[in-house]
Amino acid sequence: MTTLRPSRIVKSFKNAGSGYSVLFANGDLYRFNQQGFWRVKGFRSRSVPVSMTLLRDDEMGHSSRLCVLFADGTVASLTGDRWVVEAELMPRDGNPFVSMTGVRRSDLAVVCKDGVILDLADRVLAETLEPHSTPAAVLMTHPDSSGFYVVGTSGWVEAINDDLPYFGSLARERLNAPIVDGAVTAGGDGYWLLGADGGVFTFGAARFHGSLSGRISVHDARSILPLKDGSGYWILARNGKVYAMGNCAYLGSCLHHPCGALAVSLV
Repeated sequence: MTTLRPSRIVKSFKNAGSGYSVLFANGDLYRFNQQGFWRVKGFRSRSVPVSMTLLRDDEMGHSSRLCVLFADGTVASLTGDRWVVEAELMPRDGNPFVSMTGVRRSDLAVVCKDGVILDLADRVLAETLEPHSTPAAVLMTHPDSSGFYVVGTSGWVEAINDDLPYFGSLARERLNAPIVDGAVTAGGDGYWLLGADGGVFTFGAARFHGSLSGRISVHDARSILPLKDGSGYWILARNGKVYAMGNCAYLGSCLHHPCGALAVSLV
């Protein structure tokens, strides 16, 4: 097992083809692949990172940007070894930003706790239509960019587009822990939801490859990253440990960060 001395882990970003990256709450970023692992120069903001995603800027995936959303609305992207501030959004009515996703190849969208979805020009793209008793936690994009799925902490799922397929939710289920992350299948025919206790819930064509329920503490899971063919997924715990399920290869973990930071996201 690869062991590092980490800080609070916030999230990791999703790049299932070549490995994965783990982001910590202090901005530290580590990448793992078959050749090993290395630390990437992190971006320091006044607030903690809350979400991360990977944008591929061309059809072949040769050019990519790692994008990080911070709680204060700052969005920074990493291309090569250079960080650029892409936006400084203003929270609306005290509702913090909670999640970010890619839209098409080069655009980004973020969602606030109240379910309002914004682009990086601070324009409202959409918002949840139904009243919900719990806040939004996850924003997911359909692969053809035809719309969004907004997921709440209690497991409700709202499809933001009349033509977007809806595969169900956990709104009527009694959950042991809140939903903290999710992912849409590469074919857009299903999705996975991840509970903070490590529970994995599948909808549509998304396949189940095991969960961490009973293996980790109730609020330890942070992020899920599926393989493109849906044959497995990685799960990130807040202590920096990465669990490989199904056909996923285990490439290493980030345990014991020197600053005591928690992991946030896996990409």
